[in-house]
Amino acid sequence: MKLAIIRRNYTPFGGAELYLNLIIQALLGLGHEVHVYASQWQASTQPGLFFHRVGEIKLFSFVGVLSFALRSRKLLTGHDYDAVLSVDRTLMQDIFYAQDGCHKEWLRQRRQISGWWKRISFYINPLHLCYLWIERRLFQDPQLKKVIAISHRCKEEMIRHYGVAGSKITVIHNAIVPVDPPGEEARQAARDALLNEYNLSADHLLLLFVGSGFNRKGVDFIIKAMPKLIIRGIKPALFVVGRGSSRPYRHLVSSLGLVNKVFFTGPVTAPFSRFFGCDIFVFPSIYEPFGIACLEAMAHGLPVITSRISGVSEIVEPGVSGLVVSDPTDPDQIADQIESLADATVRRDMGQAAIARVAGLTIQDNVAKIMSVINEVAENK
Repeated sequence: MKLAIIRRNYTPFGGAELYLNLIIQALLGLGHEVHVYASQWQASTQPGLFFHRVGEIKLFSFVGVLSFALRSRKLLTGHDYDAVLSVDRTLMQDIFYAQDGCHKEWLRQRRQISGWWKRISFYINPLHLCYLWIERRLFQDPQLKKVIAISHRCKEEMIRHYGVAGSKITVIHNAIVPVDPPGEEARQAARDALLNEYNLSADHLLLLFVGSGFNRKGVDFIIKAMPKLIIRGIKPALFVVGRGSSRPYRHLVSSLGLVNKVFFTGPVTAPFSRFFGCDIFVFPSIYEPFGIACLEAMAHGLPVITSRISGVSEIVEPGVSGLVVSDPTDPDQIADQIESLADATVRRDMGQAAIARVAGLTIQDNVAKIMSVINEVAENK
């Protein structure tokens, strides 16, 4: 089968991008021909994989988004692909794979935590207006035959905001590449190495966050929860791994007396192999279509704290394989959940349950479900 996949940018650090690359590798392994349309692509070329550069206008951010959508449509026009699958909001696709969720819902959630001046900007910012225009056109396009939502919450948002027929949307949760979780000795050795590298004592509770988009994923709320833990006699240290500027958080860290307790490491290509010495993975996102990082943490045996707004909460069994906060903007709730995992035995048991919970979420099964959608579209095209 000859397939086209649209993704504006691919870098080896984003969770969604890495996940897309795994899907592409699986499609190639099944013998399909895959054509990627992107403005930036850093993955290696190989037989059966073809890259088509979409030249976008890099003037303003909204111009880049709009020019990519228009130019990718122009490049795709006239080609005889069995199916066109877009992982970005674009203007020409048979299947929309909504890895980034629903922008209209993201703005709705963000308005709830922003000041009035920021809320006003959401209505006049050309980037948001551009995303909303493309998103509306996408869902109204008669060429769009199927939508793949990565959570039931994401499906509900598309129905509520754009009136997309539920029968048109297939929910396929993200999957995980099988990993070999570290044993207790290896985990302790990694923990000792972190304590030594960052000059921390053995009684510190090591918290881990992995992701890009610190504001959306609640880094400030984790930081605000830390003094509440200290009052309760817990010594937290937080590692923030991923792309993003730490500058907006430096003043907050300093004002709360958390210098040398919050560490921004920048992006790393294999975060969990480096940081599985941490004790708890904390991810209180205010909007997250799924949350692949949480899935990876669970596969490595880390107890996870996420939010009900994150799609991965549909996978987590609260109190068994992870914990879910109802309000990710409430530092008290985050502190309560972290405190409930202060005991190492509780963490170990939850980590083992997390490994078992995600064991069946394989890339092979995920790709089989995606191919079922592609086959349905191709047969009716």
